[in-house]
Amino acid sequence: MDAGIVELRGKNIFFTSGVVKGSDPSIGRKLVSDLAKMITQSATQPMLINPVLLLPVGTRARPIRRLLLEISKTAEEHGVIVGKGHTEITSRVHEIILIATMFGSDKSNGAV
Repeated sequence: MDAGIVELRGKNIFFTSGVVKGSDPSIGRKLVSDLAKMITQSATQPMLINPVLLLPVGTRARPIRRLLLEISKTAEEHGVIVGKGHTEITSRVHEIILIATMFGSDKSNGAV
């Protein structure tokens, strides 16, 4: 379990989470885009994402770097700040797992 404190101002605050698995760096783009779409459909503006990346032992640096850059790039395209994240290599997983929570706030007063 990982936690962070976030302050969002506005009349409407919305958050959503998702999980994807696999070694293709496009899983980062897909999850960030899907969460941003859900936030937008709730009539709020996507603002902040907190990704958690779990990697199996033996994962090479190159795929980790590609996936992190894909998450960052896609978040930037959606106007979303990558907040507190967590990356961990663990024997508890046998494939790459990306878990993310995205927060949004109404556009009238949505300061992070």
